[in-house]
Amino acid sequence: MLKLLCISDLHLGEKYSLLDITHVRDGDCTSYSDALRPFRYEVAALAGLEPQDEPKVQVHTLVLLGDIFELATALLPTAAEAGRSFFDWLFGWLEADEVVYVPGNHDHVFWMWWKTCIQSGQNWWQADPQGVKEALARAYEAVEIKASAPGSPEPVASDSHGDLLKMFFGEHLKQTSFSIGYPVYCGPSAVPAGYSSSHCFNTIFTHGHLNDPRFVRPADLISKGMHALSRSWDAKTGSLAELEATTWPFTNKWWYPPKKETSLGERLYLLGEKLGEMSEMFKFKLPTPCRHLSGADAAAYPYETPPDLMGPDATSPNDFYSLLQEVGPKWYLQPLLLVYGHTHHGGAMPLPNPLVLVCNTGGWLTIVADRPVHTHMFAINDSGVATMKRVDFQV
Repeated sequence: MLKLLCISDLHLGEKYSLLDITHVRDGDCTSYSDALRPFRYEVAALAGLEPQDEPKVQVHTLVLLGDIFELATALLPTAAEAGRSFFDWLFGWLEADEVVYVPGNHDHVFWMWWKTCIQSGQNWWQADPQGVKEALARAYEAVEIKASAPGSPEPVASDSHGDLLKMFFGEHLKQTSFSIGYPVYCGPSAVPAGYSSSHCFNTIFTHGHLNDPRFVRPADLISKGMHALSRSWDAKTGSLAELEATTWPFTNKWWYPPKKETSLGERLYLLGEKLGEMSEMFKFKLPTPCRHLSGADAAAYPYETPPDLMGPDATSPNDFYSLLQEVGPKWYLQPLLLVYGHTHHGGAMPLPNPLVLVCNTGGWLTIVADRPVHTHMFAINDSGVATMKRVDFQV
């Protein structure tokens, strides 16, 4: 049994998602289960099980660490169908005592629905996103506390919550075991592989977009545009509630369910995706936002270094490492095992000052040339040892 399993950045509903049923239909596999068998085998390996045709895995806590659904650039019915397909498959062989969902920037609106459906009495996700955007923003603005307690994610509290879960997660999710937390979830303590068993780390899970624009460095034309847009953003870092209160307008200005007139941030992102698609088609290297600029050596695993922490932008001090030093003592007790996603740069890296082990769970998109290296899962086994596992689909 696994004490904890964490995955992020599935982007279900996005046509480039490796786990999207539409991608499987267009591939060579005869079924969804066949296409995702490597995922199932690697989860079983994390649980200490020998590979077999139909491994069953028990997990105490499954952490879904943001951008699970593509609710920014895909249509809601598309994202919901992809979600039901994936989770019906997943929960057919993975038994989770509890599921903790920590939304990211591409699925932040899920948190807005969760917080407003009780107050408003409406099922926002069943309405036209274009028509309810302003009303939903007003309803969410009126929510007094926009962040959950880090150690206490919010459980299902209404029929509307249950309907929302059925639409996106299907029928196999046990609603009594589901909770949602934002922007941070404090998990169980763990000992990272290679450390003394007496050296126990606290664990924090957050998607990572709270650190934007620190992740977006002007390394290419598209990133320069996104960076310029984000320079005016001034997130307050005194507390998680303040951080979320100042982050959500920025998040939803850039990432909101698609509409006829997309925002400038959305157009830049979609242009970057199109350039990435063209670079794959014509076999030339073209850097795009939130992607590696130079790739990584797969042989270096498990010592891959997330590039988010390397080569800070020379024109701005707002790199991720500086943010950790700034707000770290306010958020957690050291030493810390910080798990995040968002940038699709899978790997782990120790930071000595303060003592933090940073783990990025990578991404699950087919258009990223170095995706097999960066498609990762984070887990804590039943002995309390934390490790990362790469999933290679060999495509």
